Amino acid sequence: MVCLVVSSDEDRNTWISEINACDDFSTDDLETQYSQPSWVYSMCLADSDEVYLAHSGKVLRRGPIDAPEVVLTHDRDVTRLCAAAQGVYLVGLEGYVGHYDGSGLHDRSIPDAEVFHVAESADGSLYAAANRGRVFRRSEGAWHPIQVAPDGDIRHLAVDGDAMLYAGAAGMCGQIRGEAVTQFAAPAARDFFAVARFQGRVFVGAGRDGLDVLDGDSIVSFKANVYSYKLWADDDHLFASGMNEAARFDGTAWLASEFTH
Repeated sequence: MVCLVVSSDEDRNTWISEINACDDFSTDDLETQYSQPSWVYSMCLADSDEVYLAHSGKVLRRGPIDAPEVVLTHDRDVTRLCAAAQGVYLVGLEGYVGHYDGSGLHDRSIPDAEVFHVAESADGSLYAAANRGRVFRRSEGAWHPIQVAPDGDIRHLAVDGDAMLYAGAAGMCGQIRGEAVTQFAAPAARDFFAVARFQGRVFVGAGRDGLDVLDGDSIVSFKANVYSYKLWADDDHLFASGMNEAARFDGTAWLASEFTH
């Protein structure tokens, strides 16, 4: 297990960013492998042994967990890194999307949009979660909007076989398959930040309000006492994180670690 932990003093003038990791979360405690006195905006796994870091917005690092090195500097404010089949995607302010393929940076920005997350579908198409109830799909070198809700921020995407799951503000959660959009039923007062499929079920992160799950065509509460601003899943575990906690679910039991300074 690997996680990025960012903390600051009460005045938010001094920042410390750490990468914490362990080989076996069921038996070992997470330990600090890397630390720097600044705000690392985002982390993304490059492979099993290396990570990408968006270091202070305009610097991209890559390397071993304990020593990632600068591989790129640029002039855009990057807030999030997203996985790519090759390299990594950089998401930033004012609709910025960049693709670092390991040797160079390629601009994939979306004019007149705020972008929060990007994901590659099973067929290699690129999708972007954006504001005003939109998910964009890129084809033939251009972005095409898909209106999945009347308004609001779509914050996260997750590949689901030949479909794409999305989640966002005001109870927005659903699935895009081809040209068809399916909206799941959820309370409008419920804010969603992440979505993932695990062991055949769709889980939705409601931030500090807990973890939800798709039951039929409706989103219902699953676990109230877990922070779920970010979700990620593989065949064996669902990972949830946010605030001062990182947690893991194996389908039966939970393990969690809290971070304090």
